[in-house]
Amino acid sequence: MMWNIRYGVMGSLSSRIGPMMGGSFSGGGWNSWSGTGNGKVAATAQAVAAANKWLAKADPGERAAPVMGGMGKFPGYYTFDTTRNGKTYGMLSVNASTGAVWYHGWHGTFLSELDF
Repeated sequence: MMWNIRYGVMGSLSSRIGPMMGGSFSGGGWNSWSGTGNGKVAATAQAVAAANKWLAKADPGERAAPVMGGMGKFPGYYTFDTTRNGKTYGMLSVNASTGAVWYHGWHGTFLSELDF
């Protein structure tokens, strides 16, 4: 919600700031992992590429999952499940204005998902 330019708490300011939830690459828990971006991301395919480039360094073997269900483009950012060994493993977001990656480490271990 911090990066959501339509409904988020940062509103139009979100395009001028870096990752809000900071943290460092620490392997999960409550902390998020964040990385700076390489500029504007204008398409879902670019967001997946940025996510996978970041994951290759941060956690080799984990990849951004193909867009499915409610994942994908949101106002100001993209969010994807991640996979490891073909199974859902985590979640991350890519800022559309900066290309910065924000790994959602506070979710904990993925248990299951229900589609409605």
